[in-house]
Amino acid sequence: MKVKRILSTIAAVAVALCSFSLPAITGVSPPMAVTVSAAETDVNGITATKERVRRNESFDIVVNVPPAAETADTVEIRLSFDPEVFEVTSWNPSVSGGSSQKNYDNSKGFAILAAANSDVNLSGGLTFSATVRAKNSAPTGAHTFRLSRGDVSNTETGYSWQPETREVSVKVVDRIVSVSGSVYMTAQELPKNFDGTASVVMTDSIGKTSRVTVEMEPSSDGVTYEGFYMFSDAESEETYTIRTEVGGCTVRTETLKLEFSSVNMDMKMNIKGDVDGDGRIGASDATQILKFLVGSVSVIRDSQGILNEYLYDVACVDGGELSPRDATQILRHVAEFPSVFDNI
Repeated sequence: MKVKRILSTIAAVAVALCSFSLPAITGVSPPMAVTVSAAETDVNGITATKERVRRNESFDIVVNVPPAAETADTVEIRLSFDPEVFEVTSWNPSVSGGSSQKNYDNSKGFAILAAANSDVNLSGGLTFSATVRAKNSAPTGAHTFRLSRGDVSNTETGYSWQPETREVSVKVVDRIVSVSGSVYMTAQELPKNFDGTASVVMTDSIGKTSRVTVEMEPSSDGVTYEGFYMFSDAESEETYTIRTEVGGCTVRTETLKLEFSSVNMDMKMNIKGDVDGDGRIGASDATQILKFLVGSVSVIRDSQGILNEYLYDVACVDGGELSPRDATQILRHVAEFPSVFDNI
């Protein structure tokens, strides 16, 4: 029975393409994948609560000293910044015991804490925070805060804190906008490795990434799954790459240049091999591949000759460039013969 099914399917595809010959494929490459770097975690030293700020926007500069089985008799923290760009609006650090001085000077660009003869318990670590505002006249671009002095030590035991991060960059931008949209797919039969979530990663032009996990809920028909993502801290006039992954679907990568308004970008995800997007892998998907290969209009390349790079990648089920092998694998799957889909 399987032989009859596959023969009839191949015959149907052959009829649809009987007027075409199959030329060699040249000049078409699948879209390149985007490497996603890991997000930064727990900073030992100086960090900022925002990477991008608008003029007149406030944020915090934080100095973290990790826990230690020690006490400190000397604590000295000095933050340095460009007074033409930023100003401190709040700086109230404190340590117990001994004598201490704390001060900030927006004309010279520093904030300090100096404590001597203290007995500071470091079992829970220390955190110092300054609230800072970008000036209305601040020039756009990246500006650096420095931990120019970071001394937490004990002269008797020899303990001395060594911060790993002594500088942090904060970028002043004209406007911060959002990038948002839906992630959705149609699947008559769910892929084996679909876990009900989507991963959306936004990467800027210098490689910094933001990541969100999207919960995808089924609609009433039980075959459409959808969720929503948002990045609220995007920079105007910046170029971003949005990479979306859903288990069993082809990874989708889109690039966009932001202007001065928020952007909605929906991500239609296709299960691998579902070229026509009807939610299942069938003979019609093989037909679309063969039409593309012989130069006919298809969902992969339209009547204007424009290539849909995402659907090209969806169609490449057998690896490498698109070829008749990919159509064959789809037909084998339809006929319930062993195929690449057994492992998807």
